[in-house]
Amino acid sequence: VGPAVPDTSAETHRCPAQPDLLVLQEVRNVRYGNMVRPGETLVVEVTLKGRRENAFDLAGVGKVNGQVAVQGRFTLAPPPPES
Repeated sequence: VGPAVPDTSAETHRCPAQPDLLVLQEVRNVRYGNMVRPGETLVVEVTLKGRRENAFDLAGVGKVNGQVAVQGRFTLAPPPPES
């Protein structure tokens, strides 16, 4: 399984203050399935669905023993510039 963070090496996708930082910008269509109990392992798979300028649209699913515990879509982007 590869890294869950998209490649942000292009200079246009970097925040000058913290070049490797992406923050959660939006979360949508979250659905919960089975409960994750203490001691269980949550396996998370994230897929890049698209890119808008410097934002990355992703879909994720978290499973325990092959059963879906959580799934949804989310957007990661560099933080807004400080004023």
